[in-house]
Amino acid sequence: MSANAATTQGDRDQVSEQTDYAEPLILSHPQSLSVTEMDSFSLSVQAASEAPLRYQWYKNDQAISGAVNPVYTKSSSAFTDEGLYYVVVSTEHAKQRSLSANITISPKTSPLKIIQAPQGQSVSEGDGFYLYVEAEGEGTLNYRWQKNGSLIPNATSPYYQVAKSQKADQGSYRAIVSNNSTTVYSSFINVWVTDAIEPLSISAQPVSQLIPENNSAVLSVSVKGGGFIRYQWRKNGLPIANAFSSTLTLFDVSKEDEGTYDVMIANSQGSLVSNKAYLEVLPTKPPLMISQQPLSQSIQLGQSFALNVGTSVTDSALNFQWFLNDTPLPGANSAIYWVEQANYANLGMYSVLISNADAELRSAPASITLQQAGSIAIELSWDTPRTREDGSPLEANEILGYIIEYGYEPEQLHQRIEVAQQVVNSYILDGINPGRLFLRIATVDSDGYQGSFSETISLAIN
Repeated sequence: MSANAATTQGDRDQVSEQTDYAEPLILSHPQSLSVTEMDSFSLSVQAASEAPLRYQWYKNDQAISGAVNPVYTKSSSAFTDEGLYYVVVSTEHAKQRSLSANITISPKTSPLKIIQAPQGQSVSEGDGFYLYVEAEGEGTLNYRWQKNGSLIPNATSPYYQVAKSQKADQGSYRAIVSNNSTTVYSSFINVWVTDAIEPLSISAQPVSQLIPENNSAVLSVSVKGGGFIRYQWRKNGLPIANAFSSTLTLFDVSKEDEGTYDVMIANSQGSLVSNKAYLEVLPTKPPLMISQQPLSQSIQLGQSFALNVGTSVTDSALNFQWFLNDTPLPGANSAIYWVEQANYANLGMYSVLISNADAELRSAPASITLQQAGSIAIELSWDTPRTREDGSPLEANEILGYIIEYGYEPEQLHQRIEVAQQVVNSYILDGINPGRLFLRIATVDSDGYQGSFSETISLAIN
């Protein structure tokens, strides 16, 4: 009994040793699959062995990293996943390779559909119209257009265009889109062709205006033409916000509103730009101007003299500052500068600075010179001018007076006198020193504007 028992135990050990080294048994192999792009797929294997099993998947004979389970899954397939797959099942001492499974990937298809349909339109006769359809789907897309149910010859693109419409183009249109397997139709849309629109013409242009400050200004244009007319007013070439009608009204105008205005006009037949109109704004308070300049004088020592300046405004807030040779004179702060008894310190060039809250002006210089002994007087005379600088007529009653400047050097005419208009155009100029005297003359019109000076002339004074 013990001998037989020993024999039986030895047989069991031999059988156990043979089982440990036997190859794993593959019960089911991976199966080939055809998969649509972006879909998932799985490959699996079933194997048996009394020893622990290990798995490694391969694609085209290359080990797949991390693929060490009985099931290999790809959650989203791509064309690069095509190929031959197999798995190697192994124990510590043996291994077995499965049969190969072929994975093929087919493109993902989408159904043919219209994503932007044509839109209905109403146009005027002579205007163009444009119909468009947008579709998506697999393969080559073919397009055709129908009008009133009939195919339009040669209309085989995603758009259908008529450059210049006629009444006969009115009707119901739709697009037909097809590929190798499917045909889809857009809804019918209507195109209406109305009577032709009259081109634009301007019958009344905007007019330039002179408007007092703080008043309202109205600019307008009259237009003939058909259809919807659009307006856009501009100032100095730039569009004005919300100025979209035939009339432009500016309330409480100020100097900032001054400028050149015009209006752009358009309908479906074209566009026009009006003539330019200039808007000038008159300030409620007149601008500061010098109406009378200080006059140069030739005096004797101990003699009194006065310099005065006239302005265009009578403003209590006016400020004056007199200067002698560009040095401010203390206390000389009125329109008149008076010296009771002149001495050598009072000789020189005088000017006055005038200012208010809005402006600042400096007068022309006036010289105070010492009258030399033996000075003489001369009589000046001249002809009345008949034309202005621009060539327009100048009437005698439009001349307020004259300004005469003179001196003893042609570039230093510092002496200045004002002459009121007289029937005989003459003036006695006294205190003149012997030698060469240089003079020039200018008119002052009834509005207070000074014209250009004449050419300088010279006289020999003996």
